[in-house]
Formats: sequence, structure tokens, C-alpha cells
Amino acid sequence: MKTAVQKILCLLIVVALVISPILRLGVRATAAQNRVGDVNADNQINVGDVARLYAHFQGKSLVGQDAMIRADLDDCGWLYPSYVQKLYDRTRDFTLGRLIAAVSLLPEGTIHADRVTVQGRVIAVDSAYNPEYKNISVVLRVSDTNEQLLCYRMTGPGVASICVGDDLIVTGFLRNYRGRVEFAAGCECTISRGISTAEDYNKFQEELIRYLPKGVSPRTVS
Repeated sequence: MKTAVQKILCLLIVVALVISPILRLGVRATAAQNRVGDVNADNQINVGDVARLYAHFQGKSLVGQDAMIRADLDDCGWLYPSYVQKLYDRTRDFTLGRLIAAVSLLPEGTIHADRVTVQGRVIAVDSAYNPEYKNISVVLRVSDTNEQLLCYRMTGPGVASICVGDDLIVTGFLRNYRGRVEFAAGCECTISRGISTAEDYNKFQEELIRYLPKGVSPRTVS
């Protein structure tokens, strides 16, 4: 006959066996939630994560339990096809934000070596069009991000008529100017005419195709 101590020990062992898997699951869930957006668990947030989520909605390459937690952008307990576009937008925000952070650490006046192209809307005209030098300085709110960039002495077709509310595509080099990240002089712009949703989605698919797992079709997500 078991003693009282033996009974207590047996009970504790049973409780430990029941609770341990639950605790491990909770730890995994917490770890996954700390990397929301990193669907493929490579410690980066990029187009590869978007492609992995895209493949999930094709039904041919479903994500696992941890990946589902990381892909749950709204923490609602479910995945929706709209998360593909939402994660793509977040990826752009994350990438540009990281570049701006890197430029802000450069010595005063230093221009970053990488040429960058962004699209956004003019929210302010910093310096009016200069007919002698044919340039203008405007503040651009980058599309799908919270970033605002001064485009210093920007050139390009139609810059003389640019005003607040115009959508632009700006290409140039970023610099650290007195602790502020901005486009250096000589950046170029074109006025964005906009494209249809279908054309936009086709370009989006083209970027995803090279990241998709083998055998996954780039057909439209419904």
C-alpha cells in the first residue's frame, strides 16, 4: 500500500506531465508572437515572408502553427487573404525604416551609397520652384509608411507645377543633414499617374513569383 508521501509524489508527477506540454506551447506561442510578420522564421521581414503567406492561401504549402501566429498581423486568431497585401506594405515600411535608421547614423553631410526609389504624396513645398536651376524642394510622405522625406532641389519633368497633394515617384540618394534624413540635391522625380488595380496586382505577383515554393502557382488569391 502506498504511503501518503508516495501518493503526493505520484500526483505531482501526473500534474507535471499534463501541464508541461501546455507551458511549452505557451512559450512557443509567445516567441512566435514576438516576431509578427516573420512568417518563414528567418529573423528578417521581407518579401520572402509575403511569398510564404501567399503560398499558404494557394492551399499547396500551408504554414505551421508557429508560422500562423507570426502571420496573424492583427492578433485576431485567424488568417485572411488580405494579410498578403498588408504584410507586403509592412515589409516596405520595415525596409525603408531600416535604411533611414542606417543613414541617420552616418556622419553629418554623408550621402548613403545606395540609390533608392520611393513613391509618395507631397505634403509641403519647402522651397518654391527655381526657374534658374529648374528644381524644387518638397516634403514627401512615403506611401504605405509613416516616413516623411525632404526632397532637396528635386528635378524632373513637370516639377515647375508640383504642388501639395501631387503623387510622385522620387529616385536619388539619402543623406544625413543635421541629424535629419533627406534626399540629397539632384534627386529626380516623375509625377505618378497611377495604375489600375489589375496592373498593380500583376506587378505584385511578378515580385512574388521568384520567392514562391516549388509547385505553387501565382494565380490570384481569392
